Amino acid sequence: MQKTIKIIRDYVEDTSSSLDTAIMLNGSWGSGKTYFVKKELIPALGEEKCVYVSLNGVKSADEITDRILLSIMGSDAGSEKKLWTSFYKFAKKADWGTKGNIARDFAFAFSGYLKDITINRNLKGCLLIVDDLERVSDDLLIKDVLGFFCTHFIEKQKQKIFFICNESEIKDPEYDSIKEKSISWTIEYAPKLEECFDSIVRNTSLVFHNKFLN
Repeated sequence: MQKTIKIIRDYVEDTSSSLDTAIMLNGSWGSGKTYFVKKELIPALGEEKCVYVSLNGVKSADEITDRILLSIMGSDAGSEKKLWTSFYKFAKKADWGTKGNIARDFAFAFSGYLKDITINRNLKGCLLIVDDLERVSDDLLIKDVLGFFCTHFIEKQKQKIFFICNESEIKDPEYDSIKEKSISWTIEYAPKLEECFDSIVRNTSLVFHNKFLN
């Protein structure tokens, strides 16, 4: 997994125009991709250098933008964002199907222009981590989602984007063709048993840690 972290770090630090594309972490459901990203990758890169968002259930490009905005507002307790902190904590816990309507309505209060300015300014120098690509609503085509990120973030803003997904669950027949244009590197997530064990041990706060390790 350290090799994977190095690949992603090199991607983030590469400023050449030859890498104006996204990269992807592909693996089956339950393999531990999200756990790895949150517990290993983000701490390694730095919390302030990563913005994480899940696409689970999103139905439109506007909703994707709102989720990115809410994630940004919750990732920094700086003076310009303190106003959002308590709201973000609520929105993060809320069910997007019920209470989440309040979160969406609040985000919609921003004009599209103001959203873009806020998002682009706060994503500079950061890695945008986009999880659950295959879990978008049936109302959205994967090719349209990738096209949205490619057009509005990669091409216009030179934004570094790291997708996480289970490609075997993507049914869009045009996925391969659009992926070829927007994603330059796919990392297959299949960690060895020893790596998984080491990761769990390092993140365990058991009192009798040595006994547990033995």
